[in-house]
Amino acid sequence: MAALPLRATPFFELDEEFFISDELVGRLYRSSEQAILEIAAGISPRDRASLAMFCYGKAHLHGIGLTIASTCELAMLVQVMGNAVGQIIFNQSHARKAAVERATPTRRPGKVTLARFTPKAPPVSPLRARGRRPFPSLANY
Repeated sequence: MAALPLRATPFFELDEEFFISDELVGRLYRSSEQAILEIAAGISPRDRASLAMFCYGKAHLHGIGLTIASTCELAMLVQVMGNAVGQIIFNQSHARKAAVERATPTRRPGKVTLARFTPKAPPVSPLRARGRRPFPSLANY
């Protein structure tokens, strides 16, 4: 009977020369979607596809991987990840991009105005209006 491997093999492997610094991962993790797109724009197409693959494979960076993959050409994703995985990630990233664009409001909501505060005179007690004190026994306290 054949022994099962103790560790599952990943469905993709990064190149030996491709290195992702902890600093870059931290910047991506803390960045907005627009900032992620700006970071990805400064990376070569092959490295961008590799970065998308790296992030996609990590649970906490999965969405970032799809955002980066949405900036990649299908051919480059297929070249880096393989035919099936590249096609799947390409389709998922573009479906996600379309959903985000649909969810983005097309017009700005109107301005919110707050009511103005106008101080009013405190209500006058009916007893004070007649010139009498309401409780003479409590006036000394």
